[in-house]
Amino acid sequence: MKIILRILLTLTISIIVLYGSHSSETNTFSRSVKVLAQRPTSLPPIAQNLANHLFPTDDGYIDRTGKVVFKIPIGSGNGGAFSDGLAAITFKSGLIGYLDHSGKIVIPPKFRDSQVLDGSENFSEGLAAFTSPSVDIQGRDLFGYIDKLGKIAIPAKFTKVGKFHDGRALIEINTGNFVKFAFINKQGKIIFEHPQAYEALDFSEGLAAVNINDKWGFIDRGGKFVIPPKFVNIGQYAMFMDGLAPVRGEAKYTYQCESNPVKTQIGHTYKYGYIDKTGKYQIEPKFDEARNFSEEGVAAVRIDTNISVGKWGYIDRTGSFVIPPKFADTTFGVSEFREGLASINVPDLQSVNGKTGYIDRTGNFVIPPQFTQGVGIFHGGLAYVTTALMGASDPQIKLSDGSSMHSNIKYGFIDRQGKFVWAKILTVGR
Repeated sequence: MKIILRILLTLTISIIVLYGSHSSETNTFSRSVKVLAQRPTSLPPIAQNLANHLFPTDDGYIDRTGKVVFKIPIGSGNGGAFSDGLAAITFKSGLIGYLDHSGKIVIPPKFRDSQVLDGSENFSEGLAAFTSPSVDIQGRDLFGYIDKLGKIAIPAKFTKVGKFHDGRALIEINTGNFVKFAFINKQGKIIFEHPQAYEALDFSEGLAAVNINDKWGFIDRGGKFVIPPKFVNIGQYAMFMDGLAPVRGEAKYTYQCESNPVKTQIGHTYKYGYIDKTGKYQIEPKFDEARNFSEEGVAAVRIDTNISVGKWGYIDRTGSFVIPPKFADTTFGVSEFREGLASINVPDLQSVNGKTGYIDRTGNFVIPPQFTQGVGIFHGGLAYVTTALMGASDPQIKLSDGSSMHSNIKYGFIDRQGKFVWAKILTVGR
């Protein structure tokens, strides 16, 4: 039963990671780099939008109508998402190759797969990470970058690597005595490193967040701090979007103490607000959690009504609510808006993970909450979803604690009306 639960958990985590997690992230490097979770061969490939709106499935790459455009090459295992015009394919041999939008293999499978790649094997700004055929003296994998011809552009010498953003990539160097984070340019030259850099996030709009001695600041592409480390925290995957980024700083508030002759006291708390590229607050810190602004000019924020209860809503660039905080803080929470829709997870007595649907910019559900295992954000008119089939006729799996769970999981892509254009059913335990 532990194996079954592990499979289900892996499927759920893979979807969350690919499409954006809505819970706190504690792992330093996976927080630093938006990752693509490794997929056990027994599970369906997890998909995301492709540059020309092709989506990888068990049957091959489909278009937004669900029609198979071309099949995955014979001998390959999982098909990945297109990025920068190419898609990484993991072959059954354990090697990674790349195909183009016609389905032709343009870089043959010659690079070893590794769980540490975490999605950086996908091309970004003309480069993709690869795993060295050998390991270092301590048995660790080493990683470098190839170009679109499959030639080595940056030799393998880093213990972890990320995708390139704004001409910079976040990498990890492990000397055996300590681990440090650094940024490199496309020539592999280190442009920023610091012995107390505990965490760092990707570049966006020319700036990247870096944690020095438990305080966050932002560096420019030259590796210089333009906003000094002074914030106690930042929003999840915090990046500048249209000139604003979420950070957590000190905020003052007033309260009354009846035992003190002075009725109004000033206290201090830590709230999230949004700063501009000079480090100045454009939206004052008043939220208990904050996400990046989306391309549509709104951001998800949480307001706590007491210690244990929080509600999510959406604000505009003035800090005003365009959708009031009315959505519960649940397992999968809320997503950013993409293509006019955002996923919302709501509590449900039939599912420990709740159920998830999609709202429009009015805050109303246009696709009712019905998906129980996890969902993705919309790309190219489709979203990837999974849900347990909970009808009376669906088989149950008995767990070691005496409880039971539904064993049939439906996965696939839905359109903006919530209709599956492609779907299959995975029976766990068979």
